[in-house]
Amino acid sequence: MSFVEELKRRNVFRVGIAYVVVAWLIAQVADLVLENVAAPDWLMPTILLLVGIGLPIALIFAWAFEMTPEGIKKEKDVDRSQSITPQTGRKLDFMIIGVLVVALGYFAWDKFMLRDVGDAASLDEVTQAAAESMEPIAEPIPAKSIAVLPFANRSNRQEDEFFTEGIHDDLLTHLAKIGSMKVISRTSVMRYKDTKKSIPEIAAELKVTTVLEGGIQRSGEQVRINVQLIDAVTDEHLWAEIFDRRLTTENLFAIQSEISTKIAAALEATLSPEEESRLKEVPTTNMAAYNAYLRGRQLQATRSSTDLQRAFAEFTRATTLDPGYALAWVGVAETSNLLSGYGTLEITDAQDMADQAIMKALAINNELGEAYASLALRHGDRAQYEEAEAAYRRAIELSPNYAPSYQWYSGLLSVMPDRLDEALAMIRKAAELDPMSSIIQTNLALRLTSLGRYDEAEAQYLRTIELDPDFAINYTSLAEFYSNTQGRFAEALKWSKLARQKDPGNINLIFREAIFYLHVQDYASLESLHQQMLDIDSQHWSLGGNDWQVNVSRHNYSGAIEAGRWFLPKINNDPFWQQWVGFTYMLNGDFTRARELILQAFPGWDDPSEWAQLIQANSFPACLVAGVLNGSGDGPGAEKLMNQVVEYYETVKSQVDHSDTLAPIDCWVAQGEYEMALDLLETQVEHGHIAWWWVAYQWPWWDNMRSEPRFQAAMQTIADRVAEQRLLIDEMSL
Repeated sequence: MSFVEELKRRNVFRVGIAYVVVAWLIAQVADLVLENVAAPDWLMPTILLLVGIGLPIALIFAWAFEMTPEGIKKEKDVDRSQSITPQTGRKLDFMIIGVLVVALGYFAWDKFMLRDVGDAASLDEVTQAAAESMEPIAEPIPAKSIAVLPFANRSNRQEDEFFTEGIHDDLLTHLAKIGSMKVISRTSVMRYKDTKKSIPEIAAELKVTTVLEGGIQRSGEQVRINVQLIDAVTDEHLWAEIFDRRLTTENLFAIQSEISTKIAAALEATLSPEEESRLKEVPTTNMAAYNAYLRGRQLQATRSSTDLQRAFAEFTRATTLDPGYALAWVGVAETSNLLSGYGTLEITDAQDMADQAIMKALAINNELGEAYASLALRHGDRAQYEEAEAAYRRAIELSPNYAPSYQWYSGLLSVMPDRLDEALAMIRKAAELDPMSSIIQTNLALRLTSLGRYDEAEAQYLRTIELDPDFAINYTSLAEFYSNTQGRFAEALKWSKLARQKDPGNINLIFREAIFYLHVQDYASLESLHQQMLDIDSQHWSLGGNDWQVNVSRHNYSGAIEAGRWFLPKINNDPFWQQWVGFTYMLNGDFTRARELILQAFPGWDDPSEWAQLIQANSFPACLVAGVLNGSGDGPGAEKLMNQVVEYYETVKSQVDHSDTLAPIDCWVAQGEYEMALDLLETQVEHGHIAWWWVAYQWPWWDNMRSEPRFQAAMQTIADRVAEQRLLIDEMSL
């Protein structure tokens, strides 16, 4: 008998197979259990080592011993004519088959069931309905596209939740640098935390072809990160790996770089040398600074005023621990800007802090896309349009999957009537990268509104509220839509009240609500809102902004000028507000001072070679600027400017629906084109575009129109509609 046949007779092969199958099953169960009981990192490798050592022992035992009816005996002591090894072999076969069935059952459970199990409830039905109703992207899903689902906190310690979410966020930042891939942003993928949806369902909603999922376990000075890349169509694993490393920033960034590179390779995405270099960067070597940055990122994402203040403190702490941490400086800049809109931080302080932080970030790393996006935003605040556009393009070049760059760039383009289609394309790109972002979806509705596509815009606003019913800005934006496009001030107030219920301490929401009461001349309610704003922050600039509006509506121009003097320094003499305070001087008869303020805000109005760009971004006030030029003695310049504005309107009016909202009605009145102006005025009233009526017809050149019967009839129609809205408000007890 040969040696191999003897091995078969003694069931050595069967014992080896049975041992390997049982050992594999034990290892899988142990890994699952240990991950959920916060076991020390050394325990699982020890179990695997012991199981591995046991295999040769089992084989030697099978060779040297034999099972008999009397028990286990040495093989040499057993009479071969009495041997029962064939019966033992059959029992081993049955055992192997049984264990294999159990192993296959476990594999199926792990693949198809475990992924759907979570500690928290699934996404609520409202979010699901909203996601399903989002306007589909016409283009096919890019083959090189990925969504990185929120990582599981395997340590099950609440204090590690920030760390787990932070590593997930940081990995997305790495992947966003790869231009040949579409990477879904954090806001959207976080909605699938603890979801019960399958991978194909998630991929279909986010419009990607692959999904990455994983978990993180931190124990003392060690960290384990396990990830698996899944084909969303077949639900098959494309690649999986476990990283066990010592917990240092260098190791964490190296793991993220390695994961990013392997994902790119799996998707056959091309990495440029510059992208490869950026993926290998180590932003900080200070673990405490990194942890503070991660906490700041998670707090910033909530957009609540309290969490934004905490986020600012964490980013500041990170820069104190490591002054060379460029991304932490970007966090300081972004949070400063957000606190001025969602909190009570003075705009002057916010802008100064943002400017300093951006400059520090770029001085450390001048290839940081996020820093250029923040820089572009600040250029836009200062009406530096060319500089802003250049910075946005650089941001997109360096971080092509960073959704806010497209969102903010869209906002810059949206003030230019001849580039509204570009603005819409930019916001659609942002929505493609971050389809579940409420603020991006709201901006999409705003772009549709600017194009005069009101039915689409209204549907988009309502879908956005379904998507995120707790985000206050969604309601305020819809309120302003009803007010500005349809003159439905009562409906606007209804939605505004809902917004304030969602965020009752937000002074900016009260300021925006006050405008609706101005439209119906409800000064008692305005006084009540003023007191509420005082109770929140008696020094907030919006108090002065509100006083300016109220005084203008009451023709108290001296009072409006005083209000402007009070609040302009608080907002760094914002050029848009400064020009409107300048127009107030014109209403008060002081054209010289009006011209001074307007030229301080926009010096280009003194240089005809810059008019084309200013008209493009400021077409409506351009007619008012011409009125100031005329009143201050520059009649020829005023006439030239008005002609240029009218010519510009002729080039853009066919690009939008409801082009009456863009028409240069003030230029036509000032030029004596009364019939054209009256035709337009009647169209505006018919369409419900009557918001701001209390300021729109106060300009001095309208004096020649006030006795016109058609003008008087239009004003009466506006007055009747305002009265109707006021009655509705009273009936609704708003």
